Amino acid sequence: MSALSSLRKAAQTIRHAPVLRSATPLWSALRRPYLWILNRLGSRLGIAVAIGGIEVRIHPDFATQGWESVEVESYRAFAAMLRAGDVVYDVGAHIGTYTLVALQRIGPDGRVIAYEPHAFTRSYLERHVEWNGGAGRTLIRGVCCGASAGRAKFYSVPNRAEGMNGLVPVEGFGESIIELVTLDLEVSSFEAIPNVIKIDVEGAEWEVLKGAEQTLLEFRPRIALSLHPEVLKAQGISPEHILEWLAALGYGHEIVSVDHEVHVIAAAT
Repeated sequence: MSALSSLRKAAQTIRHAPVLRSATPLWSALRRPYLWILNRLGSRLGIAVAIGGIEVRIHPDFATQGWESVEVESYRAFAAMLRAGDVVYDVGAHIGTYTLVALQRIGPDGRVIAYEPHAFTRSYLERHVEWNGGAGRTLIRGVCCGASAGRAKFYSVPNRAEGMNGLVPVEGFGESIIELVTLDLEVSSFEAIPNVIKIDVEGAEWEVLKGAEQTLLEFRPRIALSLHPEVLKAQGISPEHILEWLAALGYGHEIVSVDHEVHVIAAAT
């Protein structure tokens, strides 16, 4: 483990240790120099963190998050479903954490096609892929996936890698127009048959799935799906409806964890 990674791990331990909660004022005073050190020394090649038990390198801007405890069950279940040589479609790649886990698991013969339409966020994704040795095995697409091809409104914060950026309106977010594709058309265009499709698109997952129906029926890829109950509810859709739709296509599912999202693994039966 590098000195920088050791520093980060020590800081995480100190910051979140229950017996040290009274030291919050001290932490607040130390936070600025700590972040300066991380960015000064880690901006060129990233900082090693463990995501779902798999070590990857990410930018200091994100290294301060407690990745050792974030969505652990979901990351582990995703990693467990991957095999050497798999083709993985990562829809809603964000800064690339699932893409990086996939690259570690699928090996030199595997391939990832990662979708991140937000240019600012995509710049981090591109760096993360390069730092983790995946540039030759990853195609990064700056478009959105939906139920039909065309153009659509995209809601985002321009210069922030906000996790809620997407096709669903969010109060206070800016609005732009983005290219919309379907996974069915993408699979046909790239002639890259997916073994695994991961979808985490902040409430637009139903649209993505409808645009992938032919792919699911023909190629039967395994699915890692994050459902957003509250956002779906506002659209008149429930997670149960989506899971029933998958069942009608011959997919069984397992709910691996629940936080503000419902993390699901699905496979053809």
